[in-house]
Amino acid sequence: SLVIAAKLKAHCEAKGLVPDQFAAAWVLAITLDAEDEALINALVVPGHASSAGYNDPQYPFFGRPVQAAPRACR
Repeated sequence: SLVIAAKLKAHCEAKGLVPDQFAAAWVLAITLDAEDEALINALVVPGHASSAGYNDPQYPFFGRPVQAAPRACR
């Protein structure tokens, strides 16, 4: 997970964002652009945890919803 975080930080910096802005766009379901989605999907497969381990069946996760028309986060 720390390696993933470092890669996301570098991606954000290259786009002129701080990781907090990127995280807020993700959590608030603000659509990310295709490059952002491709990076996230390459780092963490949708529907899976960021690292191998036990996934509690009481708290299932289903991946990120797919957005129809991506917009760039600001």
